[in-house]
Amino acid sequence: MDLVTRFGVDACEAGQTTAEDPGRYVYADGNRENAEIGRGGIGRVLLAFDRHLRREVAIKELHDDVVDETQIARFLREARVTGQLEHPGVVPVYELGHREDGQIYYGMRLVRGRTLRAALKACDGIDARLALLPHFVALCQTIAYAHSRGIVHRDIKPDNVMIGEFGETILLDWGLAGSRDSGPVDVKDNHHGKGSTPVFEGGASVIGEDLTQVGDFIGTPAYASPEQIMGDQEELTGGADIWSLGAVLYELVSGRPPFVASSVHVLIEQVLEAPVIPPCQLDPQIPAALSSVCVKALDRDPAARYADARDLAGEIEAFRAGRRVLAHEYTPWEHLVRFAVRKKGLLAAISGVLVVVVAALVLVSLSLRAEKVSREEAQAASAQAQAASAQAQAASARAEAARFEERRERLRAGLHFAQGAAEKAGRLLAERRLLSARIYAAAALVHNPAYPASPLADDRFAAGDPAAAGLVHARTLGQGRSRAGRTGALATRRNRREPARPSDPAAAGLGSARGAAAGAVRLRRRDPRRALGLGPGPRTRAQVRRPARPD
Repeated sequence: MDLVTRFGVDACEAGQTTAEDPGRYVYADGNRENAEIGRGGIGRVLLAFDRHLRREVAIKELHDDVVDETQIARFLREARVTGQLEHPGVVPVYELGHREDGQIYYGMRLVRGRTLRAALKACDGIDARLALLPHFVALCQTIAYAHSRGIVHRDIKPDNVMIGEFGETILLDWGLAGSRDSGPVDVKDNHHGKGSTPVFEGGASVIGEDLTQVGDFIGTPAYASPEQIMGDQEELTGGADIWSLGAVLYELVSGRPPFVASSVHVLIEQVLEAPVIPPCQLDPQIPAALSSVCVKALDRDPAARYADARDLAGEIEAFRAGRRVLAHEYTPWEHLVRFAVRKKGLLAAISGVLVVVVAALVLVSLSLRAEKVSREEAQAASAQAQAASAQAQAASARAEAARFEERRERLRAGLHFAQGAAEKAGRLLAERRLLSARIYAAAALVHNPAYPASPLADDRFAAGDPAAAGLVHARTLGQGRSRAGRTGALATRRNRREPARPSDPAAAGLGSARGAAAGAVRLRRRDPRRALGLGPGPRTRAQVRRPARPD
């Protein structure tokens, strides 16, 4: 049910104001002139205390010199539109009244904080500006609510957005608001028709970002849409506010409005014709997704912009949450980054697992490396041990060879001595000195390594030295001849009873050498000193008791 049906036409169209209660408001510092806390084009804001409700309030009143009916109508429109919009992003209006002198005012909630313009100036970089995105989302929701009530703000800019001390986001200055229906906030605006050229009744003046032009075109050129600048009322829908929101977002992410000029006419030409530079081309640090949102909201075709301020707010919320922004065409790398932002928990878990796996692999690798080093050290130690063993064996072989060579030299010396003794024995035997011959012959056998009974007996040496074997052969031959000679001598002695004579002196001498040699061997075993000609050694008890056997 609309207001007219519910309360009647007279109640909705009377447009009456309440007479001020002279004692209700007490202004700061005792008078109205010193209580001013803000000023605009046609009015100012005063700080006052409401005695009835015992709270601080803001009183907005027209300047004393404002007598134009259009400006007065816009002031009243602002109060009534603001009062009709019951939303957290709109300042509540407590009273619309007039004083005794006819000056119009309205009381509203006192918002403490700073404007979005001041907050942007205080930012020192892209990160600080992006931290203001939640306030922009709240601004979009406020505009969406106003559009749902059929109201277009038409003057959205950072100067009209208040950020409260406790995070509130309030949209101020609804004096230029228009309606697309015949509702109670509709007022008569003297605009030209579609396609007209904007005419500024107040003349061309130096225009800034916060200038609201009074004339055929109303609004702030830096944030106004092309259709709003052209004064096209048929096209002036919610899309105009979408453009203004896009301009505010552009400044929020880039630090400057989408169009900047030194004069109002140049600025209007840029808004109407100049292409919109994507913010990411101004600063590579600006996220490409936000840049695409700005470009879409600033499309010159109202139908190509966001259809609703809630859609724009949803895009910003999607960006902040790491979700897909519909206005942006993502590259594969951007999809990967979005996935990483969206799946932080999963990636954290995967990262934890990877860290554990990598740590395990590192530990296993270190363990295997340590095992490999130990194995290599063991192999090196084994090789060293084998080398030492081989060296020891080689040393042992060299020592054995040295010992063998030393023994061989002794055996050679013995053989040479035996050869000399055998030659001596042969000469003595030729001289018929049989006893001496037997002694030398025995000595030759004792020192001959080829003689088995010799202390120097060595089969390998004997096999490799024919001279030693020859001495043994001579000994064997002499033994046979000695036996034959003794046998014949004994037979003759028995027959003739005569002393035996050797039939062959040489054979007899060599034959008897065996006995002498055996005796010498026995003597050497019993008394080495006597055998070597060093005199008699100590005699054993058996030797003392045993009587000497006659020769």
